[in-house]
Amino acid sequence: MLNVQLLGTISVLKNGEPVDLPGHQSRALLSYLALRPSAARHFDGIIDALWPDRLPRDPRQAVHTHASRLRAVLGQDTIVARDGGYALHIEGDQIDASRFESLVHAASDPGCSTRRRADLLGSALALWRGQPLEGFGDQPWAVADVARLNELRASAVDDWSECMTSLGLAEKAIPELEAAVHREPLREHTHALLVTALADGARHAEGLRVAARFRRHLRDELGLEPSPDFTTLESEVASGRPIVRRRITENRGWDIQERIGDGHHAVVYRGTQSALGRDVAIKVVHGAIADRPDFVRRFEAEHEILANLEHPHVVPILDYWREPGTARIVMRLFRSGSLHNAIGRGPIDFDDVSRLVSQIGGALKAAHREGIVHGSVKPSNVFLDDEGNYFIGDFFVNTFSTVSRVAPAGPGGDVRGLASLALCCLEDASNPGGEATRARAGESRTTSSVLQFLNRILGLQDEAEDFAQDISITDFVAEFSNAAKRGTTQATRYDRRAFRNPYKGLLAFHEADASDFFGRDRAVDQLLAKFTTDNNN
Repeated sequence: MLNVQLLGTISVLKNGEPVDLPGHQSRALLSYLALRPSAARHFDGIIDALWPDRLPRDPRQAVHTHASRLRAVLGQDTIVARDGGYALHIEGDQIDASRFESLVHAASDPGCSTRRRADLLGSALALWRGQPLEGFGDQPWAVADVARLNELRASAVDDWSECMTSLGLAEKAIPELEAAVHREPLREHTHALLVTALADGARHAEGLRVAARFRRHLRDELGLEPSPDFTTLESEVASGRPIVRRRITENRGWDIQERIGDGHHAVVYRGTQSALGRDVAIKVVHGAIADRPDFVRRFEAEHEILANLEHPHVVPILDYWREPGTARIVMRLFRSGSLHNAIGRGPIDFDDVSRLVSQIGGALKAAHREGIVHGSVKPSNVFLDDEGNYFIGDFFVNTFSTVSRVAPAGPGGDVRGLASLALCCLEDASNPGGEATRARAGESRTTSSVLQFLNRILGLQDEAEDFAQDISITDFVAEFSNAAKRGTTQATRYDRRAFRNPYKGLLAFHEADASDFFGRDRAVDQLLAKFTTDNNN
């Protein structure tokens, strides 16, 4: 049995024995494939990953060569050719990174006992042997996965340490916490856990030194001071008083219930408001993200902007706050789920698509009017109520003035996002290419014209221009409606042929320019006629 190890130096164990991997490029190929086990990675992506700067004479043949070398030591059925590339044909639990994520996910189940959670997280952390994808962590294809794994590790260390402290075993968590604060010198929650664990072991002086070092580092690097809770912890340690166990999961009157969704950056739970008994959705941001200095600086200000963004089809934010190690956003709960779930159940009715464009378009218009770009209009960020109405949430909170930081396309990106939503809804969920739906749509002139309009917005037609940069969300909604009503393939306002262009410059000619293009014979005839008329006069 093979075990691929990515959480440290890249290595492979075969039946428990180390395998001698053939060379740097072969290790890179193995790592690239192992990040998505059983998924085919196309030749283009593999070539970019292995040779980002200078290509070999025959890149595809070079990939074949490295794949053959890996097969020779791992087994002929391990590296398989599929879908224009290669795939690593092993189970996810044979890769330590995948196994680590599975254990962390299992430990986050609210039904886990503290002892069970500590055991699961301890097993997950024991898989680490160094920096993930060591030797390849700075490669473009690896950077995002390395950051994600490091964030999960930091969060797992915090959670495991809290469990150990609750079990009266805080001293056993000290070595792991000391290594963690070395890796994350600006992470307040991890420092607080280490100070607490040291104080529990009657090592108050060491705890105060850790706190002072963190305070100094935070001030020198960012010009910030620790939170009031951290300052209170320092005072308690210095005075020798018993440390008050502050739960970082204080929920300000909102009770967390079962988990209802997962993401790379947060977990979403169903919650209830204790006073009123109403159900809500509570997004809990992972601690590794919530403690980032840039997140700390932006969170309050940006969510104040969002909480004041009022529109019937913007998901309302009911409450939000950040504490060391966590951030929480309370929102309206949509029991019907997201548009992503609805698309998975099959094509959306055309009338519903029209309602989607109108309602989400109106919400985006309100956001743009306040200078806010959503930045990620996609099915998982659109929600449905029981009456089939649509609502958009999860704004990136990027104003037009800072939009280049995350959403360089600006409002035009939201236009394309809404166009893409509509197109996804009209396509057959069972056929990603949408051919079956497109063929069926051909029977309806209205649907066909709308599909062609959306294709023009998204730049999917041969003669299409990037209309989304020039069209506002208001005009997009109007033109969508016009395309549906007229049954025409083009929205007149944005058809270049509809504009008179008397000055040609280097632009190509279109049919609408015919009256301005005379040709030599016609020009000569007109000049002669004019001169003749002038002479006669």
